[in-house]
Amino acid sequence: MNVLQGTIQHIQTVNELSRVEIDLHGRSFVSLVIDIGSFGEIAIGNAVTLLFKEAEVLIGTKESTVSASNAFVSRVKKITQGKILSEVTFDFEGGEIISLITTSSLQRLQIEAGKEFLWFIKANEVTLQKGSK
Repeated sequence: MNVLQGTIQHIQTVNELSRVEIDLHGRSFVSLVIDIGSFGEIAIGNAVTLLFKEAEVLIGTKESTVSASNAFVSRVKKITQGKILSEVTFDFEGGEIISLITTSSLQRLQIEAGKEFLWFIKANEVTLQKGSK
């Protein structure tokens, strides 16, 4: 599980759907939340933890254009290559983001440690948890 700590910067709610913008060391991350009222006390300035699965993190070349709000270019820290699936670890703001992709995609994209690649995750795949700062 990927875990990041941030601070809520903006909340936009229409009916039962809320778009929550979170500041992560000066970078904006987005989560879509259904029924934010049931989340409890959530407000601008509050600390929050973001959680998302490794299998939900997609990878593209640095030149890729994607529709995901959460798209960042980061250096590949390490690769654990398997026969079918491979784990790619990115260095992101002093922490690590892990992506689980097929080994054939790893090879097709020529992903190597030390190179920069785009990693991204759709906002609806990001879960929020109350955090402490």
